[in-house]
Amino acid sequence: MDPNISSSSGAEGEERNFGDERLYKEALAPQFERLFLLTTNHDEDLEGIRADLNRMMEYVMRIERHQVYGGFAKLQNSGANEQVAIKTKKEMRRMWAAKNT
Repeated sequence: MDPNISSSSGAEGEERNFGDERLYKEALAPQFERLFLLTTNHDEDLEGIRADLNRMMEYVMRIERHQVYGGFAKLQNSGANEQVAIKTKKEMRRMWAAKNT
């Protein structure tokens, strides 16, 4: 067993505490993939759930890119890399305050 993962029984089954955030994301990825595959057969009923899953995964990836690139995300645009600044909440507040004074 990996020393970064500790397990304990929970009311709903096994609960895991991950010492490393990357291990946590790697453990969640197959579950998201499984849920996505299960939802493809019920397009009309589960379209909203699929959209929520996609938004959540985009949000997680945005946070990860922000942490990896120190506030800059590399985006692919027509084969060329561009760096786009991701505004933090603090920067957005500062911009809003300057605009409204």
